[in-house]
Amino acid sequence: MFGAIEAGGTKFVCAVADEQLVVQDRVRIPTDDPQKCVPQIVQFFQQYQLSGLGVGAFGPIGINPESADYGFVKQTPKPGWSHFDFFGCAQDGTGLPNLLDY
Repeated sequence: MFGAIEAGGTKFVCAVADEQLVVQDRVRIPTDDPQKCVPQIVQFFQQYQLSGLGVGAFGPIGINPESADYGFVKQTPKPGWSHFDFFGCAQDGTGLPNLLDY
């Protein structure tokens, strides 16, 4: 099973697909502050044994793996998301390693 997150300004769409990439489950979560939103995302994915997780996220996001802000949402107008460790949180919540590709 594979997971996917489309993190947008008004909503997160989280989905799980099988090996043929057929969507098996999907949930829509409002983009509240991270303390409200992230636990719902983690809870959704913890129901499944995932082989990988793809993430498309609003940004800007730190993309230099040598930088201390790697995987962090940088300055954004979304309340609570500026300087939030989005990739680290996703890794901690799913147990899957993160690799940022751009």
